[in-house]
Amino acid sequence: MNLKPHNIRIGNIEARTTGKHLVRIGDQPLVTAEIVEWFDGEKPSCYTIAHWEITKEGFDLRFVGNRPFGASVDPIDFMTIAEHMDNKLEQAWQESEKE
Repeated sequence: MNLKPHNIRIGNIEARTTGKHLVRIGDQPLVTAEIVEWFDGEKPSCYTIAHWEITKEGFDLRFVGNRPFGASVDPIDFMTIAEHMDNKLEQAWQESEKE
Protein backbone atom coordinates (compact mmCIF):
# COMPACT_ATOMS: atom_id res chain seq x y z
CA MET A 1 0.00 0.00 0.00
CA ASN A 2 1.29 3.44 -0.93
CA LEU A 3 -0.01 6.42 1.01
CA LYS A 4 -0.43 9.90 -0.38
CA PRO A 5 1.83 12.60 1.06
CA HIS A 6 0.02 14.22 3.97
CA ASN A 7 0.92 16.25 7.02
CA ILE A 8 -0.77 18.37 9.66
CA ARG A 9 0.96 20.61 12.17
CA ILE A 10 -0.31 22.38 15.26
CA GLY A 11 2.26 24.33 17.24
CA ASN A 12 5.36 22.19 17.66
CA ILE A 13 3.61 18.87 16.90
CA GLU A 14 3.36 17.44 13.36
CA ALA A 15 1.91 14.24 11.94
CA ARG A 16 3.22 13.17 8.54
CA THR A 17 3.24 10.19 6.24
CA THR A 18 6.63 8.55 5.92
CA GLY A 19 8.49 5.57 4.55
CA LYS A 20 9.48 2.26 6.06
CA HIS A 21 11.44 2.58 9.32
CA LEU A 22 10.13 6.18 9.63
CA VAL A 23 12.57 7.35 6.96
CA ARG A 24 11.93 8.35 3.38
CA ILE A 25 14.85 8.31 1.00
CA GLY A 26 14.36 9.47 -2.57
CA ASP A 27 11.25 7.99 -4.16
CA GLN A 28 10.72 5.39 -1.44
CA PRO A 29 6.97 4.79 -1.02
CA LEU A 30 5.03 6.29 1.87
CA VAL A 31 3.78 3.33 3.91
CA THR A 32 3.14 4.62 7.44
CA ALA A 33 2.97 7.82 9.51
CA GLU A 34 4.58 9.38 12.54
CA ILE A 35 4.05 12.24 14.97
CA VAL A 36 7.10 14.38 15.63
CA GLU A 37 7.89 17.19 18.02
CA TRP A 38 9.75 20.15 16.49
CA PHE A 39 12.39 22.21 18.25
CA ASP A 40 13.29 25.64 16.92
CA GLY A 41 16.83 26.76 17.10
CA GLU A 42 19.77 27.57 14.91
CA LYS A 43 18.88 24.42 12.95
CA PRO A 44 15.27 23.32 13.50
CA SER A 45 15.07 19.63 14.36
CA CYS A 46 12.48 17.07 15.36
CA TYR A 47 12.16 13.62 16.84
CA THR A 48 9.47 10.95 16.73
CA ILE A 49 7.11 10.82 19.70
CA ALA A 50 4.62 8.30 18.22
CA HIS A 51 4.17 6.28 15.04
CA TRP A 52 1.72 3.93 13.38
CA GLU A 53 2.52 0.29 12.71
CA ILE A 54 0.62 -1.62 10.05
CA THR A 55 -0.97 -4.89 11.16
CA LYS A 56 -3.30 -7.42 9.58
CA GLU A 57 -6.24 -5.34 10.85
CA GLY A 58 -5.01 -1.85 9.96
CA PHE A 59 -2.82 0.74 11.62
CA ASP A 60 -1.99 0.87 15.35
CA LEU A 61 -0.59 3.98 17.05
CA ARG A 62 2.50 3.25 19.14
CA PHE A 63 4.11 5.66 21.58
CA VAL A 64 7.87 6.10 21.90
CA GLY A 65 8.31 5.75 25.64
CA ASN A 66 6.52 8.56 27.44
CA ARG A 67 7.39 11.23 24.86
CA PRO A 68 3.74 12.09 24.02
CA PHE A 69 3.24 12.95 27.69
CA GLY A 70 6.20 15.34 28.05
CA ALA A 71 5.69 18.83 29.43
CA SER A 72 6.30 20.42 26.01
CA VAL A 73 3.55 18.39 24.28
CA ASP A 74 0.07 19.87 24.49
CA PRO A 75 -2.27 16.87 25.02
CA ILE A 76 -5.14 18.48 23.10
CA ASP A 77 -2.89 19.24 20.11
CA PHE A 78 -1.49 15.70 20.24
CA MET A 79 -4.94 14.08 20.27
CA THR A 80 -6.25 16.38 17.52
CA ILE A 81 -3.35 15.50 15.26
CA ALA A 82 -3.43 11.79 16.15
CA GLU A 83 -7.16 11.52 15.41
CA HIS A 84 -6.77 13.39 12.11
CA MET A 85 -3.95 11.15 10.87
CA ASP A 86 -5.64 8.01 12.19
CA ASN A 87 -8.70 8.87 10.08
CA LYS A 88 -6.49 9.38 6.99
CA LEU A 89 -4.75 6.05 7.55
CA GLU A 90 -8.04 4.24 8.15
CA GLN A 91 -9.39 5.67 4.90
CA ALA A 92 -6.29 4.48 3.01
CA TRP A 93 -6.60 1.03 4.64
CA GLN A 94 -10.26 0.73 3.60
CA GLU A 95 -9.40 1.75 0.02
CA SER A 96 -6.59 -0.82 -0.15
CA GLU A 97 -8.94 -3.55 1.09
CA LYS A 98 -11.24 -2.86 -1.89
CA GLU A 99 -8.42 -3.50 -4.38
